[in-house]
Amino acid sequence: MSTEENTQKFLNLTGRLSQLVKRENELLKTPGRTVGLKELLVEKQALSTAYEQQIEYFSDQTVVDEMDPVERSRLKEAITALTAMMDENKRRLESKIEAARLVFQIIANAAKEHQLQNLGVYGSSGDRSKNARQAYRPAVSVGLNQEF
Repeated sequence: MSTEENTQKFLNLTGRLSQLVKRENELLKTPGRTVGLKELLVEKQALSTAYEQQIEYFSDQTVVDEMDPVERSRLKEAITALTAMMDENKRRLESKIEAARLVFQIIANAAKEHQLQNLGVYGSSGDRSKNARQAYRPAVSVGLNQEF
C-alpha cells in the first residue's frame, strides 16, 4: 500500500475515532446510567487498536518525509484534534469513576454507622460494645454494580 493510501486510510480512521469519542463524551455528560456506552467502548477498543498500528507506521521518519506537505498537515491536525477529544474523554471517565467511588464510600460509611448504632445494650464497662450475651448480628454487606 502506498504512503498516500495509508495516509487516507489513517485520516479516515482518525475521523471515525474522533466521532466515536465525541459521541462518548456527550454520553458521559449525562448524569446517571448511560445507555449505549458499553457498545461504544467495544467499537472504541477496535478503532484504538487500529489507530495504534497506524501511528506505528507513521512514526517512521522516511514515511513522513515521503508524504505530501498538505497531507502531512492534515494528518497533524487530525491527530491534534483527536488528542484533545481523548483528553476530555479521560477527564470525563475519571470523573465518573470518582463519583461512583464516592457514592460507594458514602453507602459503606452509612452501613458501618448503622451497624454501630445497633450494637445493642450497654456492656458492663458502660460502653455499647458487643458482649457475650448479645444476639448475633451478621456483617452488613454493600455492593454497587453499574455498567457503562
